[in-house]
Amino acid sequence: MVERLKRFVEDLENSRISFWAYVVTIICVIFLRNFLETFSDVDNFWTPVSPLAYFVHYPMFYLCLLLALIAIFHWLTKEKITKITRITLCFFPIILLAPILDLLVSGGQGYNISYMFEDSSALINRFVTFSWGYLGRGITPGIQIELMVVFVLVACYLFLKTGKIILAIIGVIASYIAGFVLGSLPSLITILWNLKGSATVGSEIFSADVVLYHFYSFNHKMTLVLFPILVVELGLWYRLYNREKFRALLKNLRGLRVFHYLCMLSMGMLIGYGQRPPETFFESPFPILILIVSACSVVLAWLWAVGVNDLHDEDTDRITNHSRPLVSGVIDVEEYRSLNLVFLVLSLIAAVLVRHPFLVTILVTAGLSYVYSAPPFRLKRVPLLSTFILALCSALVCLGGFVLFSADYSFVGFPPRILSAMLVAFTLGLTVIDIKDLKGDQATGTVTLPILFGEKKGKMITGILVLLAYLSVPVILKILVLIPLALVFGIPTYLLINGKQMRETPIFLLYFLFLGATIFFIYLRIQGG
Repeated sequence: MVERLKRFVEDLENSRISFWAYVVTIICVIFLRNFLETFSDVDNFWTPVSPLAYFVHYPMFYLCLLLALIAIFHWLTKEKITKITRITLCFFPIILLAPILDLLVSGGQGYNISYMFEDSSALINRFVTFSWGYLGRGITPGIQIELMVVFVLVACYLFLKTGKIILAIIGVIASYIAGFVLGSLPSLITILWNLKGSATVGSEIFSADVVLYHFYSFNHKMTLVLFPILVVELGLWYRLYNREKFRALLKNLRGLRVFHYLCMLSMGMLIGYGQRPPETFFESPFPILILIVSACSVVLAWLWAVGVNDLHDEDTDRITNHSRPLVSGVIDVEEYRSLNLVFLVLSLIAAVLVRHPFLVTILVTAGLSYVYSAPPFRLKRVPLLSTFILALCSALVCLGGFVLFSADYSFVGFPPRILSAMLVAFTLGLTVIDIKDLKGDQATGTVTLPILFGEKKGKMITGILVLLAYLSVPVILKILVLIPLALVFGIPTYLLINGKQMRETPIFLLYFLFLGATIFFIYLRIQGG
């Protein structure tokens, strides 16, 4: 009997299913669970829940739970993460049990399904009693029975895989902890937030109210909590799937460039905060979570842009960038396209969670990234226009940071001089990125300044443009105290560009130092009125 069960499990683990078939199946099961809760949750009054809850909040919750269980099973069994992921799909429809059982047990009346809103002592009591007993809301009888079924299946699976009862018990306890943590997130976050000395309760922190001048519902707040968890879990899953591919993606992140965009986001936030500091900024964790999710959106949008560029720049990369994931063969084209689509979808979801003006900036930035790298336009081949596109992307990210503090959902109030300085300085200064790919651009017919004028003259012209970029900032902003700093950082940059072996890292470090000084003086000006 045991051997038959083992063979059955192995057959499920080795079943053939594509990545997108898996994702679509999981989403369909979640949507069906959400639909059934329309009738089993008395709060819904037989009315479908809000679009944010149905399409974002609840799917995000179940995906977080699923990924946590997959990680636990992998940790205990040391089995390949792909096999564990496949078998979880087979048993995932168990989540449909709870609403059906609630309707049966209640005689069609249903129960009040919700997260646990408890203080620390009550939460500990719920934990040690395995959340048993229905208290009018929270963990319903259907969910309790569903959990028992899940724990039995977890124990059976782990015992069949390891042959050790102790590991099966540890797996059940770890699975329970994962579910309990997710189910009590409002309480846990409230307890952690109150460590700083406040005395608010979970129902107050998570109630619908205004955050950073805009209304956020309970579902909206929960998605802000769950999104960073989901991103971390997805990253962990991919690392467990293939460490070499995960390292290749991290290396391909191009840290200095992504840090540039995070600086642009931070500068926009600082300008907005300086003009209109919210009085309630530190009264709840959600302003901070909004900033974290917005940063996630920017990084994921950057990964999308990098992916589009890599997919259409293989010929150049084979000459000048041998370590790129596609060129090195670490990741194949089909998988890279799937990853890129995941990055874009996650970036847009994060942007939606922040607010729609921020979504607009991310959407336009993603669109510009595409026309910059991909045919038919492939604007990266046109000198200065290519860097103007990159300057626009930088400005859009900065505007995205600014709009987080906009009371009227608009970009009105963003200083025009700062916008002009960014467009001019980055259009001139970002010409430096073309020098590294000179040989590849020659082979592929991409037109850049070093290609047009030759390497020596091209580097000289680029160095002059970068120096002018530094000087344009204090001139346009009318912050004359920055002129000496522009020369202090601009002249060494010119010399580095025209050296025998140009390295980007010191050039970027000089730029970041100057950017920090510029942001400091901009903030002082805003504070001074």
